[in-house]
Amino acid sequence: MTLAPDQRPRLLLVDDEPTNLQVLRNILQADYRLLFATDDERALQVAREQRPDLVLLDTMMPNLVGYAVCRALKADATTASIPVIFDPALVALFAPLVPQLLEIRARWSD
Repeated sequence: MTLAPDQRPRLLLVDDEPTNLQVLRNILQADYRLLFATDDERALQVAREQRPDLVLLDTMMPNLVGYAVCRALKADATTASIPVIFDPALVALFAPLVPQLLEIRARWSD
């Protein structure tokens, strides 16, 4: 998938481990506009302000576990429709599926 930089889907990557975020950046940066958060509060703020197309969310973080962040995203009308994939440490396995997930989301929102 090769899109102009401003047309690439936005992904919010949430992980408290900078090494994991760097690995994900290396895998995904050519095809996606990447947003980053290293804690739950920043993740919720970025999701509300930037409206990413997909959130890749670590399940264990210092303040809130990823499931609580997901519940907060789904409870907020601004972010409720954003799909979430848990555990970005495993995203390398899911990276080939991201385009299909975004395509499915686009069809649902039409």
